[in-house]
Order: sequence, then C-alpha cells, then structure tokens
Amino acid sequence: MLCENLSVSASTMYRAFRRGVGLSPKQYIRVIRYRAFTDNLLEEASGRPAAFVAALSGYADQPHAAREFSRFTGMSAREFRNTHDGIAKLMARSE
Repeated sequence: MLCENLSVSASTMYRAFRRGVGLSPKQYIRVIRYRAFTDNLLEEASGRPAAFVAALSGYADQPHAAREFSRFTGMSAREFRNTHDGIAKLMARSE
C-alpha cells in the first residue's frame, strides 16, 4: 500500500491529495470516469449500446452512468449523443 511505503496514514494521503488536486479522490475519479464516458459517446463508441459504453468508461452499470451523466450535464446521455453541438465537441479530448 502506498501509505505504508511513504510511512503516512491514509488520512494524511487523503488530505494531501485534496490539497494538491482540489478534489477528494472520490470526486476526482467521478470526473475522470464522466470524462471518459462523454469522450466515448462522441467517438466511435457512439453506435454501441449505452451499457457497453458505460462499462468501457469504468461504470459498474448503465443506470449508474446515466444518473451521474444527468447530474453533471442536466440531460440524458441519449440527448447528448443525439443533439451534441460544437460545445459538446469541445468537451471531447483534442488529442
């Protein structure tokens, strides 16, 4: 475990992460997972079933991805996929 290797407690690691990143580790993971989901919706995965795209993005299941997507965007993933415009394209990675 990283904490043992660094000889610090888990709470010290948590505080250092939050101080350095500005989010808790759980919040950070949620943002990264959401970002992967939106990227997959905009890329070639757009023709694949939503459950597959959710799993590909790290969600346990499609309903979990749908709830979190709605919390972040205020719309369903289907609405996003069907009506995305230039703003949605800007959300996608530009690699």
